[in-house]
Amino acid sequence: DRFCDWSSDVCSSDLVDLGSQKTVVVASDGERILTSTGGTSRPTAVSFYDRSRLLGEEAIPQMMSENTVTFLSTLLGASYREVMDRSQSNDDCFGFIPHTRMTLVPLGGSCADHSDSVVGLRVAYTGPDADSESQDQGTVFSVPALLGMYFTSLVEQVRSSYGEHNGHKDTNRFVLSFPLPHGHSPEAVRALKEACAIAGIAPSLDPTTSTPNGVPSTSMFITTTTESLARAYARKLSGLKPKEKTHLENGGKVLLVDMGCMQSTVMVLAVQPDLTSANVMACDSCASLGGFHFDLAIFHHRSEERRVGKECRSRWS
Repeated sequence: DRFCDWSSDVCSSDLVDLGSQKTVVVASDGERILTSTGGTSRPTAVSFYDRSRLLGEEAIPQMMSENTVTFLSTLLGASYREVMDRSQSNDDCFGFIPHTRMTLVPLGGSCADHSDSVVGLRVAYTGPDADSESQDQGTVFSVPALLGMYFTSLVEQVRSSYGEHNGHKDTNRFVLSFPLPHGHSPEAVRALKEACAIAGIAPSLDPTTSTPNGVPSTSMFITTTTESLARAYARKLSGLKPKEKTHLENGGKVLLVDMGCMQSTVMVLAVQPDLTSANVMACDSCASLGGFHFDLAIFHHRSEERRVGKECRSRWS
Protein backbone atom coordinates (compact mmCIF):
# COMPACT_ATOMS: atom_id res chain seq x y z
CA ASP A 1 0.00 0.00 0.00
CA ARG A 2 1.75 3.15 -1.20
CA PHE A 3 -0.07 5.25 1.37
CA CYS A 4 1.81 3.55 4.22
CA ASP A 5 5.03 2.42 2.53
CA TRP A 6 7.04 5.61 2.27
CA SER A 7 10.71 5.53 3.12
CA SER A 8 11.80 6.85 6.52
CA ASP A 9 13.60 9.72 4.78
CA VAL A 10 10.40 10.93 3.18
CA CYS A 11 8.28 10.36 6.29
CA SER A 12 10.68 12.58 8.22
CA SER A 13 10.64 15.32 5.59
CA ASP A 14 8.87 18.66 5.79
CA LEU A 15 5.41 18.60 4.20
CA VAL A 16 4.45 21.41 1.83
CA ASP A 17 0.68 21.61 1.29
CA LEU A 18 0.43 23.80 -1.80
CA GLY A 19 -3.07 25.14 -2.34
CA SER A 20 -4.41 27.45 -5.02
CA GLN A 21 -4.55 30.34 -2.54
CA LYS A 22 -2.60 29.33 0.57
CA THR A 23 0.45 27.21 1.36
CA VAL A 24 1.04 25.47 4.68
CA VAL A 25 4.39 23.93 5.67
CA VAL A 26 4.54 21.27 8.40
CA ALA A 27 7.80 20.03 9.90
CA SER A 28 8.61 16.35 10.29
CA ASP A 29 7.63 16.49 13.96
CA GLY A 30 4.13 17.72 13.06
CA GLU A 31 4.75 21.33 14.00
CA ARG A 32 3.57 24.01 11.59
CA ILE A 33 6.40 26.16 10.34
CA LEU A 34 5.34 29.74 10.90
CA THR A 35 5.89 32.58 8.50
CA SER A 36 8.11 35.58 9.19
CA THR A 37 5.09 37.38 10.69
CA GLY A 38 3.96 34.43 12.82
CA GLY A 39 1.22 33.20 10.49
CA THR A 40 0.42 29.52 9.91
CA SER A 41 -0.04 29.89 6.16
CA ARG A 42 1.37 32.02 3.38
CA PRO A 43 -0.31 33.15 0.13
CA THR A 44 0.46 31.05 -2.93
CA ALA A 45 1.07 34.22 -4.91
CA VAL A 46 3.67 35.94 -7.04
CA SER A 47 3.39 39.69 -7.53
CA PHE A 48 5.35 42.18 -9.59
CA TYR A 49 5.84 45.79 -8.58
CA ASP A 50 8.05 48.03 -10.72
CA ARG A 51 11.38 46.15 -10.79
CA SER A 52 10.63 43.91 -7.81
CA ARG A 53 9.19 40.42 -7.45
CA LEU A 54 7.08 39.86 -4.36
CA LEU A 55 6.59 36.26 -3.25
CA GLY A 56 4.28 34.76 -0.63
CA GLU A 57 3.68 37.12 2.27
CA GLU A 58 5.49 39.90 0.43
CA ALA A 59 2.66 39.91 -2.12
CA ILE A 60 -0.14 40.55 0.40
CA PRO A 61 -0.25 44.37 -0.10
CA GLN A 62 -0.54 43.78 -3.86
CA MET A 63 -3.11 40.95 -3.82
CA MET A 64 -5.72 43.03 -5.67
CA SER A 65 -3.25 44.19 -8.31
CA GLU A 66 -3.47 42.99 -11.90
CA ASN A 67 0.23 42.13 -11.58
CA THR A 68 -0.41 39.53 -8.87
CA VAL A 69 -0.67 35.90 -9.97
CA THR A 70 -2.52 33.26 -7.95
CA PHE A 71 -4.19 29.88 -8.72
CA LEU A 72 -0.83 28.57 -9.95
CA SER A 73 -1.64 24.96 -9.01
CA THR A 74 -4.87 25.14 -11.01
CA LEU A 75 -3.27 26.60 -14.13
CA LEU A 76 -0.14 24.42 -14.14
CA GLY A 77 0.01 22.34 -17.31
CA ALA A 78 -3.43 23.47 -18.45
CA SER A 79 -4.25 24.14 -22.10
CA TYR A 80 -4.99 27.78 -22.89
CA ARG A 81 -7.93 26.88 -25.13
CA GLU A 82 -9.43 24.58 -22.51
CA VAL A 83 -9.08 27.22 -19.78
CA MET A 84 -10.79 29.88 -21.91
CA ASP A 85 -13.62 27.56 -22.95
CA ARG A 86 -14.32 26.35 -19.43
CA SER A 87 -13.86 29.68 -17.65
CA GLN A 88 -17.42 30.75 -18.50
CA SER A 89 -18.89 28.18 -16.12
CA ASN A 90 -18.96 29.12 -12.44
CA ASP A 91 -19.13 25.43 -11.53
CA ASP A 92 -15.84 24.59 -13.24
CA CYS A 93 -12.33 24.54 -11.78
CA PHE A 94 -11.45 27.40 -14.16
CA GLY A 95 -14.53 29.45 -13.26
CA PHE A 96 -12.38 31.86 -11.26
CA ILE A 97 -10.85 33.42 -14.41
CA PRO A 98 -13.54 36.12 -14.98
CA HIS A 99 -13.30 37.11 -11.30
CA THR A 100 -9.57 37.87 -11.29
CA ARG A 101 -7.52 40.68 -12.80
CA MET A 102 -4.89 38.35 -14.23
CA THR A 103 -4.13 38.57 -17.95
CA LEU A 104 -3.86 35.12 -19.51
CA VAL A 105 -2.19 34.69 -22.89
CA PRO A 106 -1.40 31.66 -25.09
CA LEU A 107 2.18 30.49 -24.82
CA GLY A 108 3.82 28.29 -27.41
CA GLY A 109 1.94 26.10 -29.86
CA SER A 110 1.37 26.45 -33.57
CA CYS A 111 -2.41 26.11 -34.01
CA ALA A 112 -4.46 29.19 -34.85
CA ASP A 113 -7.07 28.32 -32.20
CA HIS A 114 -4.34 27.90 -29.55
CA SER A 115 -5.50 24.37 -28.84
CA ASP A 116 -1.87 23.28 -28.38
CA SER A 117 -0.81 26.33 -26.36
CA VAL A 118 -0.33 26.42 -22.61
CA VAL A 119 -1.26 29.26 -20.28
CA GLY A 120 1.06 32.23 -19.91
CA LEU A 121 0.50 35.31 -17.75
CA ARG A 122 1.27 38.87 -18.78
CA VAL A 123 2.37 41.33 -16.11
CA ALA A 124 3.87 44.82 -16.02
CA TYR A 125 7.43 44.18 -14.93
CA THR A 126 10.70 45.95 -15.66
CA GLY A 127 13.08 43.83 -13.59
CA PRO A 128 16.45 42.52 -14.83
CA ASP A 129 14.95 39.26 -16.11
CA ALA A 130 12.13 40.98 -18.01
CA ASP A 131 11.85 40.79 -21.78
CA SER A 132 13.10 44.21 -22.91
CA GLU A 133 11.49 43.86 -26.33
CA SER A 134 7.99 43.50 -24.89
CA GLN A 135 8.08 45.71 -21.79
CA ASP A 136 5.62 48.15 -23.35
CA GLN A 137 3.05 45.38 -23.65
CA GLY A 138 4.16 43.65 -20.45
CA THR A 139 6.30 40.61 -19.75
CA VAL A 140 4.91 37.10 -20.21
CA PHE A 141 5.85 34.36 -17.77
CA SER A 142 4.98 30.69 -17.98
CA VAL A 143 3.21 29.09 -15.01
CA PRO A 144 6.20 26.79 -14.25
CA ALA A 145 8.49 29.85 -14.19
CA LEU A 146 6.22 31.61 -11.68
CA LEU A 147 5.87 28.52 -9.52
CA GLY A 148 9.64 28.02 -9.66
CA MET A 149 10.10 31.54 -8.27
CA TYR A 150 7.67 30.71 -5.48
CA PHE A 151 9.39 27.41 -4.64
CA THR A 152 12.78 29.15 -4.42
CA SER A 153 11.44 31.69 -1.94
CA LEU A 154 9.51 29.05 0.02
CA VAL A 155 12.54 26.81 0.57
CA GLU A 156 14.63 29.78 1.70
CA GLN A 157 11.91 30.88 4.13
CA VAL A 158 11.54 27.40 5.62
CA ARG A 159 15.26 27.10 6.19
CA SER A 160 15.61 30.52 7.76
CA SER A 161 12.47 30.48 9.93
CA TYR A 162 12.61 26.85 11.10
CA GLY A 163 15.79 25.01 10.20
CA GLU A 164 18.37 27.34 11.71
CA HIS A 165 16.32 28.09 14.83
CA ASN A 166 15.71 24.42 15.57
CA GLY A 167 19.08 22.95 14.75
CA HIS A 168 18.00 21.55 11.36
CA LYS A 169 20.16 23.55 9.00
CA ASP A 170 20.13 20.75 6.42
CA THR A 171 16.43 21.01 5.61
CA ASN A 172 16.77 19.47 2.17
CA ARG A 173 13.91 17.00 1.77
CA PHE A 174 10.33 18.08 1.21
CA VAL A 175 7.10 16.25 0.51
CA LEU A 176 4.82 18.27 -1.75
CA SER A 177 1.07 17.74 -1.49
CA PHE A 178 -0.15 19.09 -4.80
CA PRO A 179 -3.80 18.84 -5.90
CA LEU A 180 -4.31 19.23 -9.64
CA PRO A 181 -8.01 20.00 -10.21
CA HIS A 182 -7.81 19.15 -13.92
CA GLY A 183 -6.16 15.80 -13.25
CA HIS A 184 -2.62 14.50 -12.90
CA SER A 185 -2.02 14.71 -16.63
CA PRO A 186 1.46 14.17 -18.13
CA GLU A 187 1.48 17.87 -19.04
CA ALA A 188 0.80 18.93 -15.45
CA VAL A 189 3.42 16.60 -13.98
CA ARG A 190 5.96 17.71 -16.59
CA ALA A 191 5.24 21.37 -15.83
CA LEU A 192 5.58 20.71 -12.10
CA LYS A 193 8.97 19.08 -12.64
CA GLU A 194 10.01 22.09 -14.70
CA ALA A 195 9.03 24.41 -11.84
CA CYS A 196 11.13 22.33 -9.42
CA ALA A 197 14.10 22.44 -11.80
CA ILE A 198 13.87 26.25 -12.00
CA ALA A 199 14.01 26.37 -8.19
CA GLY A 200 17.00 24.01 -8.08
CA ILE A 201 14.93 21.20 -6.58
CA ALA A 202 15.21 17.56 -7.64
CA PRO A 203 11.60 16.35 -8.09
CA SER A 204 10.62 12.71 -7.68
CA LEU A 205 7.46 10.65 -8.00
CA ASP A 206 9.17 7.75 -6.20
CA PRO A 207 9.17 8.05 -2.38
CA THR A 208 12.25 5.78 -2.10
CA THR A 209 14.45 7.93 -4.32
CA SER A 210 17.64 9.10 -2.62
CA THR A 211 20.24 11.63 -3.66
CA PRO A 212 23.24 10.30 -5.65
CA ASN A 213 26.14 9.05 -3.51
CA GLY A 214 24.40 10.34 -0.41
CA VAL A 215 25.25 13.93 -1.26
CA PRO A 216 22.67 16.27 0.35
CA SER A 217 20.66 18.22 -2.19
CA THR A 218 17.27 19.83 -2.10
CA SER A 219 14.71 17.26 -3.22
CA MET A 220 10.94 17.14 -3.31
CA PHE A 221 8.70 14.08 -3.43
CA ILE A 222 5.51 14.93 -5.29
CA THR A 223 2.38 13.32 -3.85
CA THR A 224 -1.37 13.81 -3.93
CA THR A 225 -3.86 15.24 -1.47
CA THR A 226 -5.12 11.69 -0.88
CA GLU A 227 -1.74 10.39 0.22
CA SER A 228 -0.92 13.39 2.39
CA LEU A 229 -4.29 13.18 4.18
CA ALA A 230 -3.79 9.47 4.86
CA ARG A 231 -0.31 10.11 6.23
CA ALA A 232 -1.53 13.02 8.37
CA TYR A 233 -4.27 10.92 9.96
CA ALA A 234 -1.90 8.00 10.54
CA ARG A 235 0.36 10.40 12.44
CA LYS A 236 -2.64 11.69 14.41
CA LEU A 237 -3.47 8.17 15.62
CA SER A 238 -0.34 8.02 17.76
CA GLY A 239 -1.38 11.15 19.63
CA LEU A 240 -4.98 10.23 20.40
CA LYS A 241 -6.12 10.24 24.01
CA PRO A 242 -7.47 6.98 25.51
CA LYS A 243 -11.07 8.19 25.27
CA GLU A 244 -10.59 9.10 21.63
CA LYS A 245 -9.29 5.62 20.85
CA THR A 246 -12.35 3.83 22.21
CA HIS A 247 -14.38 3.86 19.00
CA LEU A 248 -11.33 2.68 17.04
CA GLU A 249 -10.48 -0.35 19.15
CA ASN A 250 -10.14 -3.52 17.06
CA GLY A 251 -10.03 -1.34 13.99
CA GLY A 252 -12.56 1.07 12.60
CA LYS A 253 -13.42 3.30 9.70
CA VAL A 254 -13.01 7.06 9.54
CA LEU A 255 -14.45 9.57 7.09
CA LEU A 256 -12.15 12.49 6.21
CA VAL A 257 -13.30 15.61 4.37
CA ASP A 258 -10.76 18.12 3.07
CA MET A 259 -12.09 21.32 1.50
CA GLY A 260 -9.76 23.74 -0.18
CA CYS A 261 -10.35 26.86 -2.19
CA MET A 262 -10.97 25.04 -5.48
CA GLN A 263 -11.30 21.36 -4.64
CA SER A 264 -12.82 19.04 -2.05
CA THR A 265 -11.65 15.52 -1.25
CA VAL A 266 -13.56 12.84 0.67
CA MET A 267 -12.03 9.55 1.72
CA VAL A 268 -12.75 6.56 3.93
CA LEU A 269 -9.85 5.17 5.96
CA ALA A 270 -9.66 1.74 7.56
CA VAL A 271 -7.71 2.03 10.80
CA GLN A 272 -5.54 -0.96 11.72
CA PRO A 273 -6.37 -2.66 15.07
CA ASP A 274 -3.01 -1.63 16.57
CA LEU A 275 -3.77 2.03 15.66
CA THR A 276 -0.41 2.43 13.94
CA SER A 277 -1.60 3.02 10.38
CA ALA A 278 -4.64 3.53 8.17
CA ASN A 279 -5.41 2.32 4.67
CA VAL A 280 -7.50 4.19 2.10
CA MET A 281 -10.64 2.22 1.25
CA ALA A 282 -12.32 4.78 -1.01
CA CYS A 283 -11.60 8.29 -2.16
CA ASP A 284 -13.12 10.85 -4.48
CA SER A 285 -12.42 14.49 -5.34
CA CYS A 286 -14.49 17.22 -6.92
CA ALA A 287 -12.67 20.05 -8.70
CA SER A 288 -15.77 22.24 -8.81
CA LEU A 289 -16.62 22.18 -5.12
CA GLY A 290 -14.43 24.37 -2.97
CA GLY A 291 -14.60 27.44 -0.79
CA PHE A 292 -14.39 29.64 -3.87
CA HIS A 293 -17.49 28.05 -5.39
CA PHE A 294 -19.49 28.49 -2.16
CA ASP A 295 -18.48 32.15 -1.97
CA LEU A 296 -19.41 32.66 -5.61
CA ALA A 297 -22.80 30.98 -5.15
CA ILE A 298 -23.58 33.23 -2.16
CA PHE A 299 -22.51 36.29 -4.14
CA HIS A 300 -24.79 35.42 -7.06
CA HIS A 301 -27.65 34.61 -4.70
CA ARG A 302 -27.39 37.98 -2.93
CA SER A 303 -27.06 39.78 -6.27
CA GLU A 304 -30.23 38.12 -7.50
CA GLU A 305 -32.05 39.05 -4.29
CA ARG A 306 -31.09 42.69 -4.74
CA ARG A 307 -32.14 42.65 -8.38
CA VAL A 308 -35.54 41.14 -7.58
CA GLY A 309 -36.00 43.56 -4.69
CA LYS A 310 -35.32 46.56 -6.91
CA GLU A 311 -37.80 45.30 -9.52
CA CYS A 312 -40.49 44.81 -6.87
CA ARG A 313 -39.95 48.28 -5.43
CA SER A 314 -40.08 49.88 -8.87
CA ARG A 315 -43.43 48.19 -9.62
CA TRP A 316 -45.06 49.44 -6.42
CA SER A 317 -43.62 52.96 -6.56
